[in-house]
Amino acid sequence: MIVGLLATAAFCVSLSVGHLFFQNLSLNNDEAVYVLEAQMFGQGDVTLSDSAHGDAFRPWMSGRVGEDRLVLVQQPTLPALMALSEALFGTMRLALAAIAAAAVVAVYALANALLRDLRIAVVAAACFVLSPLVMVQSAMFVSYVLAVSLAAASLAVLTRGLDRQTEGQPFRPWFIGAGLFEGALLCTRPLEGIILGGVIFAWTLLRSANVRIAIRSMMWVYVASTPLLVVALVYNSFTTGDPFTFALWTIGGNDSFGFGPRAIAEHSQFVNVGVSEAWLALRVNLRAFPHWIVGGIVSVPVALWGASRLWTLSRSVFWLVVVQLCLTPFAYFFYYGNYLIIGGRNFYGPHYYLSLLLPTMVLLGVALVDLASRRRVLLPGVIAAMAVGMAIEIPDKVNVNLAARDAIAAEVELVESTVQEPAVVLIPVGKDGPYILHPWGAFANPPSLDADVLYAVDLGPRSLELVERFPNRRFYRFEISGDGASQDPSSPHSGPFIEPLTVVSGSVLNIEASAKNIDRVLIDNELFRCGDSAATVKIDLTLATTTLTGCTELPIALNRSAAEVRIFAGADDTSVAAYLPIGRLPQTGAPSGGTQRLATLTPPALSEVEGDAFIHAIAPDAVPWFDLKVTAN
Repeated sequence: MIVGLLATAAFCVSLSVGHLFFQNLSLNNDEAVYVLEAQMFGQGDVTLSDSAHGDAFRPWMSGRVGEDRLVLVQQPTLPALMALSEALFGTMRLALAAIAAAAVVAVYALANALLRDLRIAVVAAACFVLSPLVMVQSAMFVSYVLAVSLAAASLAVLTRGLDRQTEGQPFRPWFIGAGLFEGALLCTRPLEGIILGGVIFAWTLLRSANVRIAIRSMMWVYVASTPLLVVALVYNSFTTGDPFTFALWTIGGNDSFGFGPRAIAEHSQFVNVGVSEAWLALRVNLRAFPHWIVGGIVSVPVALWGASRLWTLSRSVFWLVVVQLCLTPFAYFFYYGNYLIIGGRNFYGPHYYLSLLLPTMVLLGVALVDLASRRRVLLPGVIAAMAVGMAIEIPDKVNVNLAARDAIAAEVELVESTVQEPAVVLIPVGKDGPYILHPWGAFANPPSLDADVLYAVDLGPRSLELVERFPNRRFYRFEISGDGASQDPSSPHSGPFIEPLTVVSGSVLNIEASAKNIDRVLIDNELFRCGDSAATVKIDLTLATTTLTGCTELPIALNRSAAEVRIFAGADDTSVAAYLPIGRLPQTGAPSGGTQRLATLTPPALSEVEGDAFIHAIAPDAVPWFDLKVTAN
């Protein structure tokens, strides 16, 4: 009864946290990839068309395989459950909630199987439900809670089998069940499955009368996991074309174990990861872990007390806990992804270490039940201290996620309120390369690219290809200008903004540039003053040089003869300085005396303006200086 209530609570918490914080997903763009993969499965596909998506619509964490396929890296278990939930109930979030509830039952079953004490099992399950790491991760479209539930279920069933083997009762069905859960974990998170395989090896050795019996027991488990491992290999065959090639290995970069230059994807910057970086990641993430369990750091001495009592209750379970606490950090020490999650630990916790909750919850359950049984006078104080610890820890976690939620919601609202359908919205290239879903996970396309609003990466001149492909759609460009407080007052935008775009074509391209009302301009260390603040500055722009010729109220015009010149320009006379090599001032503080230095200008080479297209990107650390109007003869 109590376990059912706890599972229901976890179900409701998952839905509530998802609704409150992650309606537009989170800053963890893996979520968007899981959702897209689930949508693919819902349509009966396991890959995307590379020719349809190309570079402009290529999703984050996708790899090119075969002649015309894009494969997403996530393993299929969670996306399949999400697709099933969507098909049955019209929402994927029920899958997450059901997984959270199942995880609570699995934690309870594991603790009860290990120690044969219902009180410890109930307390361990309650601590699991109340841990912030579970609350947050259970509401996100990622597979860590699912992996923990499968690991707990496998160990619980294995423990029952070992007990029955010791008692001389039929045990093989239990070992087979444990193997099936292990196989499902291998299909969900292969590394976690390998780690669990090591835990299974240690646990059978600890519980068996001799090594021969232990080897026979674990072989039953490993063999039983094989059918699901075969399913994973078959899935690889359908996606990557090779049963022994996982999708993660197709996205470029270097995501392998060990040390050296590592990059997460094809266009990502390489990071040199050595022992010192691995040690730093291990320290930082493990130090963050206590802040994400029930009671916060107050629970650390409680867990230590539980360890001392567990030594008395069951030496074998004590050593199993030690193995679990050591094996996961040891495995991730050699994976450079452990270094990447440092930045997200304040938002979502050190999620690679979610499996450490299993031994930790057992220790807390043992400690609290021991206090209730033998040191009842201390129990209210300990519970009060844990409650205070939670009260201290929760606000920061809530605030950072609320801020992230509001920032994402503002961008989504900007698109919904500005863009007129049907449309294509061009988004900037992210720091990891030209991908959709990263770093804007909320800007997602359906697998079939048939939405009223599509998002495409701004590929410069190649973006004009989309105009020919989608002649009946409006075009917009999404940008982010400045960081708020340090924004230059001459900038027309602060934060995210969208500009409508049009295509100007003709044999002669005219650009009229009216300067901002700037009192003085510093170019090449020489100060030029205008007569008054309302004057404009005349710039003569040629293919080779950009020079200042003085102050005037007259705008300028640029004529460039060519067979056909095309350019994306802001519609309705809006500023297009962000896309042309003129008119930019630095955002950061001006030199003394109030002067501002003109940003470096790189006029286009002849080859850049000849032919079919001309789009020029300017560094994001500058703000528009000119208002431009583009016309063609």
